[in-house]
Amino acid sequence: MRVGGYIQNGYIKGTALILIVYADGGKKWYRTGDNRRLYKVVDYFRSVPTFKYGKIFSYDKENKIVLNKIYWFNFQADGY
Repeated sequence: MRVGGYIQNGYIKGTALILIVYADGGKKWYRTGDNRRLYKVVDYFRSVPTFKYGKIFSYDKENKIVLNKIYWFNFQADGY
């Protein structure tokens, strides 16, 4: 069994945390549930006017530990 979230076939599987950094330097964490479409999550944050960039991290919900970064995105690009 996998611990934490991961990306498979365009879906975020398991639990993942998203760190969003805004243009004014502010940061905010968001949690996603299982089976969220990756492109919908990315498009939502890109539509926020003050968005600068985001990173998606794997999250071990049981032990409340942030694991490795699994994805990043900004206005022009994204990747693993």
